[in-house]
Amino acid sequence: MASYSGNVNGEKRLFVFDRDAGTGATQVTFVKTIPIDYPGLAGATTAYFNAGGKTYGTTAEIYQFVGNRIYDNYQRQQSRTITSFVEGVGITNTVVNFTPDPRIHMGIYVAGTSQTGLTGDHMDEIHVTANDGTSYQAFLGKITYNETNSDIAADRCLVDLVAYGVSGSSDPSTLYTMGVGKTLTNKTNGCTGLIKASNVNLYVDIDSHKQAVVGQVGASFDSPNIFGTTIGDAGASQNVFTDTNNKNLIEFCSTLLPAFVNGGTGAFQRTERQTHIFTMLAGVTGELDNVDSALENAIFGVTFNAVTGGSGSLDSAFEEFCHAVLHKHAQTINNKGSVIKQIHDVKSIRDVDDISF
Repeated sequence: MASYSGNVNGEKRLFVFDRDAGTGATQVTFVKTIPIDYPGLAGATTAYFNAGGKTYGTTAEIYQFVGNRIYDNYQRQQSRTITSFVEGVGITNTVVNFTPDPRIHMGIYVAGTSQTGLTGDHMDEIHVTANDGTSYQAFLGKITYNETNSDIAADRCLVDLVAYGVSGSSDPSTLYTMGVGKTLTNKTNGCTGLIKASNVNLYVDIDSHKQAVVGQVGASFDSPNIFGTTIGDAGASQNVFTDTNNKNLIEFCSTLLPAFVNGGTGAFQRTERQTHIFTMLAGVTGELDNVDSALENAIFGVTFNAVTGGSGSLDSAFEEFCHAVLHKHAQTINNKGSVIKQIHDVKSIRDVDDISF
């Protein structure tokens, strides 16, 4: 039996659910999302409770509620009728409004009523046997019975699922086509139901979902990203740190590097400072000794000797540095393009969510 470890790619949030809203085991009410310190989830159990969720003793128990913030946009408020008998009053019907798990992206019709049908709790592991015989995994978002929604046929219930699919690219022609009489099994509690309809409910448009994730990919790769490189000969080297995506620095290196390649020896008539190249006590490792609270002795800049120094086949430390900057930027662009292509190529919501970046 597997536990859902959360949709852990992209911009992550912790999805908070109220299990005590009076709407039944799988009809948890979504409250809101909160930021998290991922992957450690430091303080997350307290934050989860303070936000209106259930009390959990360990962070391992709330990993199942980690998700991409995109799903916060898929909230769908619903209502259900709770029927109860009060002695001396009789039967009462109460309409309860709630917001189901917004990470739900598809639903399957399964045989049975609330008395005789499939049962389960929010985030139970579900296995679905599709029309082609393939077994797909999912996790239980909610179950809606005919007794609470007359739009559902009397002989069936609607089972809504989170993270439905398999690892690896899926073929939607088989993934979303159910075989009447095939099985849907709750692996957590062992109960099984028969699929009653070949069609499924798809709640999330995959093309829109892809575009939203691609936007996060761009933001992730284009955001400030400090990297370090070591330049200079042995015994005279230093670590230089810079932002691989800083446009001014990339333009600076792109403009000046050809001058050195063509035999130039310096940045003639180039007077501006590059504020995005920096070091801290260049060439020193270990403790930051002799640096007071005002950072009086810290070295934040680096001066390149554009004539001598350097290593390998390059003629100067400046060339070495510029090559490192431009190569790192090119690598970032290539990696970004690769992830975006992967997202465009896959065919299911789960496949999109499984792509790491």
